[in-house]
Amino acid sequence: MKIALLTCAYSAVVEHLCRITGSDNFAIVDFTKDCTLADACRNMHITHVRFTTWTQVGAELSDFDLLVSYKLSRIIPMNIVEQFKFGGINIHPSLLPKYPGLNPWFRMYYDMDLDAGVTIHKITDKPDAGNIIARQPFRIEPGQPLPVAMRHADNIAACLLTDAIHNRLFLHSGTKQQSVKHFSVTPIKLESVKQLSVERLWHVLRGFPSLIPILYPELPHKYFEVGEYSRQPASNSVSGIADRGEKGRWIVCHDGIISLWDFSKIPMTQDYLDAVTARDFTDMRLSEASFKKNNDGSLSFIQGREAIVFRADIGNEDVAIRFPRNMSLKQIDEYTIRLKIMHRHLRQHGITHFVTFKVLPRAIELQKGVFPALIMKWCMGKNLMTYLKCSLHDKHSLASLLRHFITICIVNHHTSTVHGDIHSGNIIVDKQGNISILDIDRIWTAVFGQMKDNGGNRNWQHPARAQNKYITNRVDYFSEIIVCATIYVAMFAPDVFKQYSDEGSLFHENDYLLPGNFSPLLSILNRIPRCEPIATLISGLCEIHTLDEIPTVETIKLFQI
Repeated sequence: MKIALLTCAYSAVVEHLCRITGSDNFAIVDFTKDCTLADACRNMHITHVRFTTWTQVGAELSDFDLLVSYKLSRIIPMNIVEQFKFGGINIHPSLLPKYPGLNPWFRMYYDMDLDAGVTIHKITDKPDAGNIIARQPFRIEPGQPLPVAMRHADNIAACLLTDAIHNRLFLHSGTKQQSVKHFSVTPIKLESVKQLSVERLWHVLRGFPSLIPILYPELPHKYFEVGEYSRQPASNSVSGIADRGEKGRWIVCHDGIISLWDFSKIPMTQDYLDAVTARDFTDMRLSEASFKKNNDGSLSFIQGREAIVFRADIGNEDVAIRFPRNMSLKQIDEYTIRLKIMHRHLRQHGITHFVTFKVLPRAIELQKGVFPALIMKWCMGKNLMTYLKCSLHDKHSLASLLRHFITICIVNHHTSTVHGDIHSGNIIVDKQGNISILDIDRIWTAVFGQMKDNGGNRNWQHPARAQNKYITNRVDYFSEIIVCATIYVAMFAPDVFKQYSDEGSLFHENDYLLPGNFSPLLSILNRIPRCEPIATLISGLCEIHTLDEIPTVETIKLFQI
């Protein structure tokens, strides 16, 4: 079957379609202004059709069977759709019939509707109104940046489309959309955004930070992002800016305030993308680097709260190059010094399970100054959850992995080495079952003295961590227990693991917030004789009110397999 994708942007849908159809049976109709999808098509050996007219598209795709539309800013004429043997389907980033139209994201954020989703529907003469053949909800977290939500939608869209093609769902008539009352598609005036409650305004500006200088032109520059908000009565009926001098600026609303982060001197993602593209390096090793690119020709990178990471090749060695972001100049200086000290600490104690790294104090030149970098060995393998899903019926490998992880924990405990954010994404397992620990931003040892505890991934943290002010030797203990418990469940209850795990974790924050009661997952584990001790252990630990009472994994007999 030959499939044509009409789109204005590269996405995970492109790669999934190429994988399931084969390059000979897949074509992209490129609606971008500068034909930016041509490189991706060439790299993936798929047919590239540059849009000029609908007549031209119809002629070039005359022998194709199914039309797929995603991220397309045009209405497709029905005579084009009808020339395809199986017609056309559209992927829409909302739970239709809610939020139809070209860009549902802004209205979802404006309404602070956190119940998002993806819908696949038949293409009809009325946009976004065709019968639904598949859809899947997902949740937007309050204050979640829009790119994060859009990437989640892309991945869901790719999986839904794969299922729809494999199971021939596009042949079904689908389900007629129900009408939604009291739902408006009228344009939203920007002035009405400034009249929102503080929580809703905060959510919108976290999703669309480019609105900040538009809504508040009195700000001195465009490099602001919103921080946190608090509710408190104020006299302003419409939000405005309060200048607090050296303490920074606030957005003051009728029912609260929103802090603003000034990024005029702080490196951000786009600063690094521009500098890497221009190769503005001040360190010779980076000048010799060949940076990995995506199929669409863009730079491949991963970003977290405090760093952006590029994959590159230096002297035939596969490396990750990490740059600090969203940190002040003082914080970056402290960060660089701390990593140098930690590098010596790891070498002194012969610790090899943390990813190997080297600090480059002056590495790259941005318009905001010269900034450091961290070069690390690129770890080949799977993150913990992916490895476990691939090894569910291999108890020998899982038992070995459990013992190996506990050995790592013992070394860390004896050397007072604390990671600070242990979770699946930071644990890489190679084909031989060897473990490498990533993300050394918050790594700590007693020589640093008091260091602020910024928390960690909440699905792997004890509830008491939220009240922890400073890093201590014990902040990893609960996360380490959850890692061991996750491996244990994969060994002895693989069906439960498959049902309750996702890409990031098996246990979730809500499992820890019901002291004295079992969550649905813990209730099921409690009914499985081999896993009942796990449910009892986790439930009991969550009734503890301080991290000081949490035991180390090596003292828990349950894990001595």
